[in-house]
Amino acid sequence: MSKDETAVGREAGGKHLDKVLNELGFRGNVEFAEISGVTDGSISKYRNGKALPTTGSLGKIVDAIVAEADARGLYYDPVEFYVRFGLITREALQQEPVDEIFVELIRLDHEIEQFEFEHQLFREQVQALMDLTRRRLDAVRAKDPRRRTAG
Repeated sequence: MSKDETAVGREAGGKHLDKVLNELGFRGNVEFAEISGVTDGSISKYRNGKALPTTGSLGKIVDAIVAEADARGLYYDPVEFYVRFGLITREALQQEPVDEIFVELIRLDHEIEQFEFEHQLFREQVQALMDLTRRRLDAVRAKDPRRRTAG
């Protein structure tokens, strides 16, 4: 790989890494360094396009990103990091890039699941509150039969 190709790979890979880490909420490098096992100084250099990661370091970074994304119901193509840093080509893998529409569909599906879960949880809480209120009213009515029921 020539020096020009290395510089292009550092910059493209760094931009992609920075974008993904920002999307995952890692504005700084220390917290992600602890998760990935790569030093915060190295991550900073990779994010800023000042250094090209070794395949070992990039492997740790990608593993941590995939785990974090998976925990949040997100998807990032692990191979894309190697491609962007110029460590491998899609042609060498004979693999097509992951379509951004596919990635967006996965994200939307996760959001729908979260919304449905939260909606169901809200309904269950309201139902529990209604049941508790009914029991309290029944107890009051049982103590004082003069109370009229709404009806």
